[in-house]
Order: sequence, then C-alpha cells, then structure tokens
Amino acid sequence: SCAINVEFSQISNYLVLYLLENKTNLTIKAIENNTDKLPMDYIQKRIIENPVSDQIDLQKIYQEVEKLESASEIKDMVLEALKTAIDKY
Repeated sequence: SCAINVEFSQISNYLVLYLLENKTNLTIKAIENNTDKLPMDYIQKRIIENPVSDQIDLQKIYQEVEKLESASEIKDMVLEALKTAIDKY
C-alpha cells in the first residue's frame, strides 16, 4: 500500500504542503471538491500535522488559509492541523 511506502509518504507530504504554501486557494478548493475521494484523516493527521520538510513555511500557510473567504469545514480542519504542526515545531 502507498500509505506504508515511506518514500511515497514523504513525497505526498511535501507536495500537499508545497501546494498549500504556493497555491493556497486552489489547493483548498481542490480538497473541498474532492472530500469524498481523498483520505481526509490521513491528510490532516499524517501530512499537515506532521510536515517532513523544514523548507515549508507553516506560518505563511496558516496566514494564507486564514485570509481565504471560504468558510468551510476544510478550511477549519487545515487551520487546526496547521496550529498543531506549528506548536510541535
């Protein structure tokens, strides 16, 4: 399974956070439009709350997500997960 493959996990972790940092609005919309197809718990707990790269600016992502006009559960979930990650690091 891909979730067990360490390399895949690291790449997916970096990619999701990179997209959140650089294409915040587009990434949030993509997640919102595909919640039925995406492993939301995995995205929250294994990716956003546990970044594998220190090259990702979690504070910047938090600020960009917070600015979005969307008032969705996904935005709230991402902000909560980012708070957890920021507190850890």
